[in-house]
Amino acid sequence: MSNPLLQVYIDQLNHLLNFQGMSWWLIDIKNNPESFYCNQTMAQVFSLDQNLEKHSVSQTCPIAGDYLKNVELKSGQQAKLIISEYRQLLEQEISEYNNQFPYYNQAKKKTYYFKSRARVLALAEDGGVALIFGIIEDITEIENQRLAVEQQKSKFKALSEKDTVTNLYNRRYFMSIFKHGFYQAQRDQSAIAILMMDTDNFKIYNDYYGHLKGDECLKRIAKCIRSTFNRKTDMVARFGGDEFIVFISEGDVEKLELIALKLINNLFCDKSLQPDDVELPQISLSIGGYLAVPQMDDSNMEAYIKIADENLYKAKSKGKNGLVISAAN
Repeated sequence: MSNPLLQVYIDQLNHLLNFQGMSWWLIDIKNNPESFYCNQTMAQVFSLDQNLEKHSVSQTCPIAGDYLKNVELKSGQQAKLIISEYRQLLEQEISEYNNQFPYYNQAKKKTYYFKSRARVLALAEDGGVALIFGIIEDITEIENQRLAVEQQKSKFKALSEKDTVTNLYNRRYFMSIFKHGFYQAQRDQSAIAILMMDTDNFKIYNDYYGHLKGDECLKRIAKCIRSTFNRKTDMVARFGGDEFIVFISEGDVEKLELIALKLINNLFCDKSLQPDDVELPQISLSIGGYLAVPQMDDSNMEAYIKIADENLYKAKSKGKNGLVISAAN
């Protein structure tokens, strides 16, 4: 070793940082910036040759060179951050860095998570960086636990918002979104619309074929509605049983009628929805709608659903497979 202090620091690091799961590395920037020294823990964790006294920065350093691709496989953003902070450290723009990163071990085909810190250990006579060292701590178990909790939270959130059969939003969540949209439209003085939809002859279909096939029928209907009202601002939900509801934050009666008629025709012509037995009535959709600009003194948003529901009843009374949409004067 050309640097007499190097072995001293290596001995000290081996003595002071001898913790389970703790890796450390050391680079002699002034004399040999292309190599790094590390403890046996780091060699084991990152599958380095444990017989070597030092290792190649460009070829085998987990946070530099070729090995950095194992970070990039999971997070290109973190890989760029590691490079940026490492350069800042060498230029003495920062005194140390502290980050976390995922690391894909290709030999084990497994992703590990690490917490990494590095700082300048010694300066050269000219004031430049002579030695830098870093520690890498395996936090895989902690991170996996955190990810598991986040996944559970996402799962519970989805269960609280979505209908389990159709994967549309459920009634409770729909009402919360509708409330927000209603008052937003009231402030903006913009039109909103509610469409109530009821599946014609579904009870006969469900009684004849059973609940499993009935659920499949509802799924296909839900998919058809969702593909028709597919803008980000369109809110589609299962309101209950074989009823669906759509909240639209803009539009006019003519456009709504055109879209609703398209949905009715597409659904009625979908042979996969129709019963095999010709004696059974066909599955169709009746739609009632209401469009209005919420007035500033109007706080009864449920009235919009009530009027749409009344129009739905009128559509079914006319013989089903149709629509009635009205607008406020």
